[in-house]
Amino acid sequence: MDIIKIDGELNHRDVFFSEPQKRANEKICACVSRARGTITVDMRHRPDAL
Repeated sequence: MDIIKIDGELNHRDVFFSEPQKRANEKICACVSRARGTITVDMRHRPDAL
């Protein structure tokens, strides 16, 4: 998932992103990774697009 805003830190537990991608904190594998603090993610749900 794309991260829009982060106020805290991420614990990337995935094996998919490279180390530079993990340091960038622009995406998260929500099924395995965790956040300490508050993050806002883009769920790509666009109800007006239906």
